[in-house]
Amino acid sequence: MKKIFLSCLIASFLFCTACAVYSPPLHLPFEYKSLENENLPMISYDCMGDVCPDISSKKKYDAFFEAIRLGMEDGATEAQKDYLKHAKQITYLRCKRFVVTFVPKEVEQLTQLKRLDLLENQFDRLDREILRNIERLTWLEAIGFRDNSLIHLPFCRPFEYKSLENSNLPMISYDCMGDVCPYISSKKKYDAFFEAIRLGMEDGATEAQKDYSKHAKRATLLFCYNLGIDKLPEEIGFLTNMRWLELQGNHIKELPEIIKNLKKLEILNVGRNLLTQFPPRMAQLTKLKKLHFYENQFQAYPDVPSQLKKPKDVYDWGNPYCSRYWL
Repeated sequence: MKKIFLSCLIASFLFCTACAVYSPPLHLPFEYKSLENENLPMISYDCMGDVCPDISSKKKYDAFFEAIRLGMEDGATEAQKDYLKHAKQITYLRCKRFVVTFVPKEVEQLTQLKRLDLLENQFDRLDREILRNIERLTWLEAIGFRDNSLIHLPFCRPFEYKSLENSNLPMISYDCMGDVCPYISSKKKYDAFFEAIRLGMEDGATEAQKDYSKHAKRATLLFCYNLGIDKLPEEIGFLTNMRWLELQGNHIKELPEIIKNLKKLEILNVGRNLLTQFPPRMAQLTKLKKLHFYENQFQAYPDVPSQLKKPKDVYDWGNPYCSRYWL
C-alpha cells in the first residue's frame, strides 16, 4: 500500500513539474487609462500577455489612431507619449460594426500586433494604401474582414527591374500590391533616375534607355527624403501614375508647375523644405488626400486643393504664419 501511495505521489509531483515547465507565462493583468484625455480607449493587459484597446465606437477608433499620431509629434506632452508607448504594445485590435472604411497609416506603429479584426464594417475594397499600411505589421498572424463588401484583393506578382545598360541606375521594384517604386538612396541616384527618363524619350535613345524610361514612368511611389535635393525636375510630370510622393527633409524652394500632371497623386509630403508657395495649378490635384508641408517658409496659409480639410488632411505646423497664432 505504501508503494502504491509513493508511486502516486511521485507521479503527481512529475505532473505538477511538467505543468510548471510547459504552462504559458502568466502576467499581472491591469488596465491603462490616459491621464490627460479620459475619452481615449482604455488599454487592457491580460494575464496571458495580450494587450487590447477597448474600442467600442467609430469615435473611439478615430481617437485611438489620432492619439498615436499626436504621441509621435515633437511637441507631444508626456501623457501623449505615455499613451503611445502603451499603444505600441497592443497585440489584438478588434473593431467590429463601427462603419470603418479605412485603416490609417498610424497602424504601422502597432509593431506587436498579432491579430486585427475588422468584422462587419463597410470596406468595399482594399486599396493599395490600406494594404501597404497592413503589410508593415510583421508580427501579424490573422486578419478578419468577414461581413464587409469586399469583391477582390489587388495582389499581383512582385519583381525587380534593373537597367541592362547602366548598373548605377536605381532598381525599380514592382510589389505584390501593384505599386512600382524606384530605389533612390542618394542625390546621385535621384539625379540619375530623372536623367534616365529624359534620355529614354530622346530620338537617339538606345533600346535599354527606352526600356528603363518605360518602367520609370510606371512609378506609383517615390520616396526621396533627406537627400539634399534643391529642386524637383520637369521630368516629374511624366510620372502620371504617381500616387505617393515623399520629398521631406530637403532644400526645395519651389515645386514645378508641371506637378499638376500627377492626377492620381493621393499623398504629397514636402515637409521640412524651403517652400514659400505652391504652384497655382496645384488645385487640379483632385485625388490628393494628404498634404504635408510642415516646417517650410509659408508666410500665410496657401491655396490647397479644396477637398483637403484641416487638421485631418493637412499638416502645416512649423511655418512662420503658424507662430503668429500664438502671439
